[in-house]
Amino acid sequence: TLCKTIIGSQMTFDMSRGFPALTTRKLPFRSIVGELLGFFRGYTSAKDFRELNCNFWNANANETKAWLSNPYRKEEDDCGNIYGHQWNKWLVTRAAQNEQEYNYLIKENWKLIGLTGKGYNKGEGYRIFQKEINQLEDVVRKILTNPTDRRIIVSGWNIGEFDMMSLPPCHMDYRFTPIESTKTLHVVMTIRSLDVFLGTPANIASTALFLEIVAKMTGYTAGKVVIQGNNCHLYENSFEAAKELISRRHFNSPMLTLGESIRKIESLDEISGCFSRIEPDDIKLLGYSSHGVLTVPMVA
Repeated sequence: TLCKTIIGSQMTFDMSRGFPALTTRKLPFRSIVGELLGFFRGYTSAKDFRELNCNFWNANANETKAWLSNPYRKEEDDCGNIYGHQWNKWLVTRAAQNEQEYNYLIKENWKLIGLTGKGYNKGEGYRIFQKEINQLEDVVRKILTNPTDRRIIVSGWNIGEFDMMSLPPCHMDYRFTPIESTKTLHVVMTIRSLDVFLGTPANIASTALFLEIVAKMTGYTAGKVVIQGNNCHLYENSFEAAKELISRRHFNSPMLTLGESIRKIESLDEISGCFSRIEPDDIKLLGYSSHGVLTVPMVA
């Protein structure tokens, strides 16, 4: 499909100037909220996303030919191990090849799942351990306990499970940076493939919302949202709609409000489940005005 492409582009939004919601066409904000909360809850079914007023995953789950014939697709609406799975349950497997490694993994609460091959323990095989990593909760924990850490990252780019996903992640990672002196929190998001007309407005809003939620949980003020696009493209079927879009005048940016289900973490014991308990009705845009809807079909 013909498209115009820019390689390597960056957008920056200052959250102190308001929430970066597109106003030159109507933003499907409730669907964007539903998708992000679905990721927070670890959802992997389009049905679960629909119950949060988000239809973004219907086609990927049920209309992609390669996924429909994939042995890892469990049932109708199954999306596979997409973003929410990787953010909440990134699975790591290790073999303890000696007694020192075995004792370390036991101490760190890894789960012993079996044996394989010939190992250090009189031929009984290596001990095989597994652990699920909740990257979301790790981000909050690191910001609260070690804010100078430059490795506060949520990643969906699990190369070992691409064949278990209906769609490998487009927005690959989110890198959070707290600045203690100003008590501001910033995020840089990397996206490998960016549909400029259809995807960009949702990606901007979702990343900004992600930042605001983490900032509130950790007692920071949201600072900058930086989005780094790798392959940024505008499909031919979007050309005319894009011309119409840029001819429209902008309205003022709305303000975001976050309710009681998103609260500041006062102790580390409160981190567990802090993302999954967020309710959609606690996320609202105030003063949002926009032009009408502009729609084009998604290019497969």
